[in-house]
Amino acid sequence: MKQKALSICALSLLLLTACWQKSVYPFYKEKDVIFEPLLLGTWTEPDKKAEEAATWTFTRGEKESLYRIAIHDGETKLDFDGRLFKLGDKQFLDLYSRQRSISEMPAHHLVKIRSTGSSFDLQILSLDWTRDWLRAHPSEIAHIYAADPEHPDDVTKGEIILTAGTDLLQKFVHDHLDATGFFDGQSTFKKVENK
Repeated sequence: MKQKALSICALSLLLLTACWQKSVYPFYKEKDVIFEPLLLGTWTEPDKKAEEAATWTFTRGEKESLYRIAIHDGETKLDFDGRLFKLGDKQFLDLYSRQRSISEMPAHHLVKIRSTGSSFDLQILSLDWTRDWLRAHPSEIAHIYAADPEHPDDVTKGEIILTAGTDLLQKFVHDHLDATGFFDGQSTFKKVENK
């Protein structure tokens, strides 16, 4: 039980601090994109107190098959464009931030999602797994290293940004999908009933 609680805490921290694996290019191709109307609405973590639970609100985006996704947790608010897509028999969300200052790089983030209608489970592509894997296998997929400005000489503090195109990103995901730790801990969300 402690391990599950720690995993949920770690995932919540990842969701809120935006310490997510970044990619310059999307993880989806238009032919893979699907739209699931059941995702529309507000979702929250049922195992947490209301004031501690993150909420994800899915609304229709401006384009066909595009979601607007607002993530709220306390005072933290994130706003994304999201595309649901399939690779094989698995479903994923590609999140693309709608909020960025003039000096922030636009980036895509990958979330594995399993929906059952009244709930969904999600897992974020692991920043640590990707960093460790690419240190050991640097030629597997195109990427750059961005140093942490507060610790420029500490390579453990910087981040890896994937620069490969969509075809190679999808191959990378397919090749490592079942690897232990490729996705961070799972979190479950349930739909908030309209009153």
